Amino acid sequence: MAKTPVVLAVIALLLSGCSGGGKANEASPSESPLDTSTPSEAPDEQPDTFDPKFHEHDYWADRPKVLLFSGPVELSRDALSEMTVDQYGVTIGSKEFDTKTDGDHSGLSGDQTDVVFQGTSHIEAKFQWTDTNQIPGLRFSFKHAATPTFTLVGPVESGKVYRIDLVKYMADMPHQLSLSRWKFRLDAFTPQTDTLPFEVNYAKGNVQVEMWIYNGGGRFIDPPHPYFFTKSTTRYGGEVNVTLKNCVVVNDTKIGAQQNPLNPMGINCPNAKGPIDLRAEPPHIIPWEATKAVIQLWYNVSGYPGDQKPPIELGLKFHGSDHTKYQFPGAKEKRAGYALYEVGVTEAMTDSPYATQSDWMFGVYPIVQGVSDYGGEFSGGIHIHVTSLKEGDTTGRGMGN
Repeated sequence: MAKTPVVLAVIALLLSGCSGGGKANEASPSESPLDTSTPSEAPDEQPDTFDPKFHEHDYWADRPKVLLFSGPVELSRDALSEMTVDQYGVTIGSKEFDTKTDGDHSGLSGDQTDVVFQGTSHIEAKFQWTDTNQIPGLRFSFKHAATPTFTLVGPVESGKVYRIDLVKYMADMPHQLSLSRWKFRLDAFTPQTDTLPFEVNYAKGNVQVEMWIYNGGGRFIDPPHPYFFTKSTTRYGGEVNVTLKNCVVVNDTKIGAQQNPLNPMGINCPNAKGPIDLRAEPPHIIPWEATKAVIQLWYNVSGYPGDQKPPIELGLKFHGSDHTKYQFPGAKEKRAGYALYEVGVTEAMTDSPYATQSDWMFGVYPIVQGVSDYGGEFSGGIHIHVTSLKEGDTTGRGMGN
């Protein structure tokens, strides 16, 4: 691989399982669950609910439709960092946005809302832009309340109306009046037929977006919204087990004083699971009443190439349901091969109570102190364990926040 201005020095971190050992930087089998897939706490798989007493909420007040979003969405000029190639052409710029970014925050009054109400039958969306040189093509995608992934509607034309049909679980949580879990994305692209040479274009400019939700006529909630902490103030949040072999990643945080921030990168890493974008297996989620997440990270360093043995450790990064940008928490407890993190959880960070898979993503990165190198080569296993905690009174959550 050709050298770049940033030296990706391959510092071998041979991450083995917990069997065997005796090396200074290995966690003992009694400390780490790396050698087993059995959770270290008995999981409570199903959400707890109160008695299913059906009740009505009139969000619509006889309105046939409500304005969900109206305003400009500005596409980024930083197109080269986002350039990808697919069947539609070369993507030259992307923008993710949510319902609050148009500045209208009405609840049940007026004709505007930020929430995809229960009972919504469909959404109609229209996009308008004039500069076809800066934005030669545009694709539209959405993420509904019960999924962490985006669904592509397809390429869109300026001035044309597009429809998203809903089923019940796709709408926002009952009682919500302003906090929506829906997200949307626009991708500008150049519809070139040849992948090489790339046409160097930059997507810059505003797209006027207008979206309406339509009343489907349903007024009762079925099933009632679930509660997840009726049996205990803690709840198992799932685990991640990853085996990496010769997987080179780079640091992208300033936790190491001499390491400049870089974009996340993986070289020769597994497609399904690498060092980033790790997710607990479904159906485990971070419930809407959770106020704290306790995240445990186990890893082992069994050797280094050559004679030098610089102190190397792994750090954890994560993002919640409110954003796709990773955060870098500081460890509350740390020892060789292990770190424990406690993360405060706001309601916006939690998963939808109807989600079948969590929006939370995790990743690891190398922390190399005292050297100016940025890369690390991982082989072996990584284990992440998540627990949700409910502290204090959270009855106000989900009731119009």
